[in-house]
Amino acid sequence: MVATFACYAYYLYERKELDRKIAKDTISESGRQSAKLNFERNLMILTCLIYPMMCTTLFSIPMCRELSGASFHESDYWVSCESSSFSTLLVIAALGVLMVPFGVPLVFYLKMRAAVQELDGANENAAGGAKLVSDDMDDQSDRFAFLCQNYKPKYWYWEPVSYFRKLVLNGLAVVVGRGTMGQVYFAAISTTLFFFLHVRTYPFVIYKHNLMEAIGQATQLVMYFTCLLLRNDDETVWESEWVNRTGYGWMLVFLYVAVCPSPMFYSLWVTARADREERHEEMEFDNPLGHDEADAAGGGATHLKSSDKRARMAKESSVDSTG
Repeated sequence: MVATFACYAYYLYERKELDRKIAKDTISESGRQSAKLNFERNLMILTCLIYPMMCTTLFSIPMCRELSGASFHESDYWVSCESSSFSTLLVIAALGVLMVPFGVPLVFYLKMRAAVQELDGANENAAGGAKLVSDDMDDQSDRFAFLCQNYKPKYWYWEPVSYFRKLVLNGLAVVVGRGTMGQVYFAAISTTLFFFLHVRTYPFVIYKHNLMEAIGQATQLVMYFTCLLLRNDDETVWESEWVNRTGYGWMLVFLYVAVCPSPMFYSLWVTARADREERHEEMEFDNPLGHDEADAAGGGATHLKSSDKRARMAKESSVDSTG
């Protein structure tokens, strides 16, 4: 909340400065609209960063535990769940749940849908992603660019779907069967459904983004099912298993250290290879003899270029003298 107010305060300060410059005819009226667009984009970026944490925090507020006949909050045993101040906090938390975890994706979706209905469908930006402004307007003028520019036009709504996934896994999963196997089952089934939905649609414009998202969700799915296995406390069962608990722990480390970053490293390797091939083609264009023949000539190509240059200069000088 502090960061949100800070962002809004900076916008008010910037708007005041723009009004002063507009009054002096230093800049045009379009500067005020640009400032408003920048504020909305910064607010969307900030919301994207704090949304998962806000979901977890708000849904964790009602979590209490019975100790010696009294009820205390799980995160702070100094907080009594039977006090009147905690009851007030529950009301505030309930309002916060409606405003942030449920309200944010709903507001985003409704505003984006209104823009799409006004355009009779999402348009396509220069990169092939969705654009919720008319085609004759610049891509930077789209107020929803942060939410939809990386998705295909027919999947302009996918960012609210992603927010809903965060709501389920970071919010609802906190209170469903807390501390039981049912909680892990709920998270695993939810992740499975979202994983199937992603690989069915592949909503991103760039293929490697779809691949990275699919690998990330698959890794998360494996983690949940591994947690189900580790919930078994029967040591006699683990003694007969080929992979013990430590082995499953190292498998999770391998997934997050090696498997999850692999698409990023692969894309970097492909980009580096493409740059290397481009430089190679440029060198071949500048040196028609080729690298092998140039190396075999031992500098002969340089000598040939110098000889050709001297011959052209001599020919031009002879033409000038006879002319």
